[in-house]
Amino acid sequence: MTIFEVEERIKNVIYDQLDISKDILIDSYDEEFLSKYNLNSVDALELLLMIEQEFHIEIDDSDLNSDLLSTIHNLAVYIMRLI
Repeated sequence: MTIFEVEERIKNVIYDQLDISKDILIDSYDEEFLSKYNLNSVDALELLLMIEQEFHIEIDDSDLNSDLLSTIHNLAVYIMRLI
């Protein structure tokens, strides 16, 4: 699986979880994507749970930080290390 494929799967989870139209393009390097879609910490945790299910992984609590969720690309890089 490529980094691009992981990013696309993350975006699909975001589209589904946040009920965003797929006509709206999500940039993998956008550092504002959490605030752009008004995600609070509970929303972010729910999103991470859905991502864990999508990829059949477990994100370690010690890895949860602002860098991990700063961009979709950063999250994809982290997931690539786990799978």
